[in-house]
Amino acid sequence: MIEIGYKNGEKILVNLFDNPISKKLIDTYSNSPTDSYEQISAYNLFNNNYDNRNENTDIISKHWGEILKGLDGMKELGNAVNVNFPNEFDFSQETLNTLHRIFTYVDLYHFNEISEYPYCDNYSHPTNVSWEEYHSVVDKINCGVHSLESWVKPTDNHIFARENFDVPSILYCVKNYSTFNMNWCEFDSEEYKQNFNFLSYDKSNLVILRETILGKSPLTSFINDDNPTLPDCTGRFATDGSLSILLDDDLQKLYKSDNFNSWCSSYGKTPSDFPLEFAIGYVEDSSNELEYFLDKESELQSIKWI
Repeated sequence: MIEIGYKNGEKILVNLFDNPISKKLIDTYSNSPTDSYEQISAYNLFNNNYDNRNENTDIISKHWGEILKGLDGMKELGNAVNVNFPNEFDFSQETLNTLHRIFTYVDLYHFNEISEYPYCDNYSHPTNVSWEEYHSVVDKINCGVHSLESWVKPTDNHIFARENFDVPSILYCVKNYSTFNMNWCEFDSEEYKQNFNFLSYDKSNLVILRETILGKSPLTSFINDDNPTLPDCTGRFATDGSLSILLDDDLQKLYKSDNFNSWCSSYGKTPSDFPLEFAIGYVEDSSNELEYFLDKESELQSIKWI
């Protein structure tokens, strides 16, 4: 069970599914500090600021500059990318898709998940810096991409999702520690199959693991109109303990929609072929309606895995 407590005494109780994964999660996080979480309430996962881009050129240029610094850093370390990018952001989702893959493939190559790195002609890990130092250089690209993704011209898939689904949720996120200092719970190949079971549950208010993915989830790939069959489109291989409570069944409806099914079909797949979400349980009880907690970010007191 997960007990989510607030300063005013309000509580949410999450019943974990009866399986070995739940025991593993409890064993991993039961001794974690109960105040190590922060709450983020998401009213719409698909918001987009493209229409306001002209009033925010300074911040957009700043984030694009960070991406260029990351690319220059790779070049200085002997890994110049073989893709040309403009001096200013072109607001193209395809541009961000490529840049994000330049980052994710560095990690996949490092961990021997891929044998070739297609974005450099002669790619190799720099010998004069540590992996952590090299990763911090390339991560500038990743951070820039995520900072710019709300300003991009939305794809047709993005517009469809935004206009038809709110997917209200409450995200409980482990506070911002370095990736290398997180308390990770990794899943083996059998446990990873839980990513494919999301649409099989009929419980209300499912609780899912946050998108801690080295790459993109199928949902993000759909929104970005990206290729979900590439090796950096995955489910959750690991978690830092962050989780989301779904307040309705909008997410299930999106995955069952004709648009999502057609997108899957365009790659010769069905939704069941993709690791959609990693559900770990459902809300069993709460001291108030779940919508009550949406604006209570500052009131969160503790999260206990028991």
